[in-house]
Amino acid sequence: MMLPGVLMSRDKHIHPFLCQIADLGSQLNVAPLRDTARLLIRQLPADPKTSELFTSVCQLSGNADASADYKRCMK
Repeated sequence: MMLPGVLMSRDKHIHPFLCQIADLGSQLNVAPLRDTARLLIRQLPADPKTSELFTSVCQLSGNADASADYKRCMK
């Protein structure tokens, strides 16, 4: 048994589809469609490399060279 977010993250087409649905909800001014799609997007687990990058940037935020370190991490 897997969590819904894990199941959705296994299909590479889910995230773009949910983004399209959220955009459509915004364009049609249908808040429930937009908001529900956004909530589902937030349920998707982050890629491990992305999580590591965020952690690294947050740890560097107090460092005077944080912007140089951030640029290095973005490569």
